Amino acid sequence: MDANSGEEFAVGCLLSIKTTLGDEFEGQVITFDRSSNILAIQEGLKSGSGPRRNIRLLKANYVKEFSFLGQAEDPLDVKKCYLDLTSLQAREESAIREAEIAAERIGVGVTVEAQSIFDALSKTLPVRWDKTVIVVMNEVRVSSPYLSESVTGGTPAANERVRKVLELERKSILRYFTCDVLPGDHWRRLSGFICRSVSHTELFWGLRYLGFSVRRAFVLRDELVPHPVKDQLPNVSYCITSPPPWPEAILLGFQHYLVMLGTTVLIPSTLVPQMGGGNEEKAKMIQTLLFVAGLNTLTQTLFGTRLPAVIGGSFTFVPTTLSIILAGRYSDVLNPQEKFEKIMRGIQGALIVASTLQIVIGFSGLWRNVARFLSPLSAVPLVALTGFGLYEFGFPLLAKCVEIGVPQLIFLIIFSQYIPHLMSGERHVFDRFAVIFSVVIVWIYAHLLTVGGAYKNTPTKTQTSCRTDRAGLIGAAPWIRVPYPFQWGAPTFDAGEAFAMMAASFVALVESTGAFIAVSRYASATPLPPSILSRGVGWQGVGILFSGIFGTGNGSSVSVENAGLLALTRVGSRRVVQISAGFMIFFSILGK
Repeated sequence: MDANSGEEFAVGCLLSIKTTLGDEFEGQVITFDRSSNILAIQEGLKSGSGPRRNIRLLKANYVKEFSFLGQAEDPLDVKKCYLDLTSLQAREESAIREAEIAAERIGVGVTVEAQSIFDALSKTLPVRWDKTVIVVMNEVRVSSPYLSESVTGGTPAANERVRKVLELERKSILRYFTCDVLPGDHWRRLSGFICRSVSHTELFWGLRYLGFSVRRAFVLRDELVPHPVKDQLPNVSYCITSPPPWPEAILLGFQHYLVMLGTTVLIPSTLVPQMGGGNEEKAKMIQTLLFVAGLNTLTQTLFGTRLPAVIGGSFTFVPTTLSIILAGRYSDVLNPQEKFEKIMRGIQGALIVASTLQIVIGFSGLWRNVARFLSPLSAVPLVALTGFGLYEFGFPLLAKCVEIGVPQLIFLIIFSQYIPHLMSGERHVFDRFAVIFSVVIVWIYAHLLTVGGAYKNTPTKTQTSCRTDRAGLIGAAPWIRVPYPFQWGAPTFDAGEAFAMMAASFVALVESTGAFIAVSRYASATPLPPSILSRGVGWQGVGILFSGIFGTGNGSSVSVENAGLLALTRVGSRRVVQISAGFMIFFSILGK
């Protein structure tokens, strides 16, 4: 219903009205204001309440349907209508006070679990927020992760009381709590203080129509859009803004470093021999990849999407890089060292040109228009195909040394999926550090096989894949080396190579988009806004530019393996990934 239907609302007519909010009532039209599209209805009270009448102010577009009941005997006599302005103003002030009190109970920058704990404690104890710390009885402080060990301050008696109440409330909450559900009761308290007969919008504009100065303290119903169900990973222990304790965060950061290290070592091991380089060049390229990955991860977590996304070397660029390596313009170079440097400078030039694609698309906001159409459902093929694309790089290597690869896979599954269900308690040790446990055990096992002579009579190819002393990287790597820009010489540019690398850059753009969406879900963040995603793409383009300047020999994108590690550990903290970036930079300088 709009303002053009004003002729239906003749003054004095009796109407039966049904609103879009489900209300039904009968009343007499007092007036209809076209400019504000507001209808004033005189409504009768229940019998026995006296001669007074209610005045209902209703936006005409909220009228779903109405029927004409007749004409009032004295349609113009509106002087008998009673409007208690004092009572209405008191209701307004009371509603504003309740809204302010409810707003103070909402923690800023805290997790849903923290808000639920705050609400539970407030049932029996006086509580308030001090940034992200819950202050109980103005003396006891409960900080993240809001466990009994996090309770500090206050008298011993008060401290012990809060601990007991906290433990009881946590047990009650954790029976039903998942990170994908917002505290609906909390929002309903904030939005449900207005009488049932009018919506927030109706009351707001009704009071404005009567001339009151109304503060916009009401939260409109259509502005309260909770997070879509199952758009976040359930049972996330540490969300994006709630870091774990420092010792645990350091171990988790080192685990992220171990996961991305596999890709970092595999790419140079594939490319460098084709380029004519040896173990020394391979070690330098690995160091450069680690350094640039740490730099890109820090910039992405600080200035890009600010998600806990690890930016590392991407297999998407490997086919294009191989096409550059096998290009005819390098076939006449016979010296292996000279050939390696010339190919590397050609790859650098192609990466520098290709970086402009993501920089322009990201920072101009063009990718934002594409991202608007990427719902969680449409992102499934992106993430799935990205993960399946890693199959050809992982499982063939596992098959080259079955006696080591299969135990590694079995240990990882046991530590992450089975042992946590067999052990009781709130300590998530084995599932959270499954990668570290499995890598350490299998590495010791592989070393024992090596020193025990298990591979003495095996083919050379098997020894290269299985022995722990055949890589030659540690001996070739320098003790201390800081990667620096243009370390291989000035980059060279070729149009064909640049356009081929731009095509790979676009594929990496699509791959990273799906990975960003996955990281957002696994970190228990809100759905990724298109503008933030576009900004992240722009900073990823800057990361590819760094790859070209420093000479990594390969482009970069979001590490899908590390995104999967977020889901495995249920830890989506940004600080953990920033610590892993610190490990990347540290070990890139310390070569041995």
